[in-house]
Amino acid sequence: MVVRLAGGGKETNPYLYAEGDPVNRIDPNGLNAVSNLLLAKDLLELGTDAWNGDGEALEGDLVGTVAGLATETACMFGAGVAGAATAGVGGAIVAGGCALVGSYLGDKEKDTYMN
Repeated sequence: MVVRLAGGGKETNPYLYAEGDPVNRIDPNGLNAVSNLLLAKDLLELGTDAWNGDGEALEGDLVGTVAGLATETACMFGAGVAGAATAGVGGAIVAGGCALVGSYLGDKEKDTYMN
């Protein structure tokens, strides 16, 4: 596999981002993709609200983001306590599910707060 670098260079190590050790350096179970995308969505909404000077929407998005992250964290903790898989494919399913539940409930909390 060849990774193209800025400036036209080529890097043959696809794990360069993790210093050649993706298991021990970054995202060891591969579970963060869904959570990171949903967090990026929330941060983009917060940034857009701030850029537009919409304090009310910014406040609502902040409430929703905090509620979503708290829900996701509680879900993952509960899954671990309940003995659900926390690694491999099962862990990816649990983490993705918790991220989606957190995002959904965060959006609902934002809607409730705004109305």
